[in-house]
Amino acid sequence: MNLRYDWRRLLVISAGFAVLSGSLARLFLKAQEAALLESIMLSGLAWSSYLVIHRVEAGVFIDPRQDNKVLPEDERNWLYLALSAALFSVGMIYGAQGVSNQNFIQSTLGAATLLLGYFIAHFEFSDKIV
Repeated sequence: MNLRYDWRRLLVISAGFAVLSGSLARLFLKAQEAALLESIMLSGLAWSSYLVIHRVEAGVFIDPRQDNKVLPEDERNWLYLALSAALFSVGMIYGAQGVSNQNFIQSTLGAATLLLGYFIAHFEFSDKIV
């Protein structure tokens, strides 16, 4: 039996998922309280946790492009990166408020905004939407 994961790798992935889940749950509560600054910080913590999990699983924080470039080279590409980070964070916070308010339309728009930010960043770095 060939195991792909050793105990250290499983520990980091498990801890990353625990932090990701906990920060998202806390984000939902803070969004309900309209605590914007803490919601932004929790959104960043959740995204950072995802990047750590991705690093452990894929070996890189961000998938390289087909031309093996990991970071954008020109200002236009950095603008896409900033836009995607903003959309990801705003979508997470807006969607969390929708979930806590039990508002389906707001939750859906928040999720769509978050995914749009993710797709833009992923395409910019890997030339693939997912």
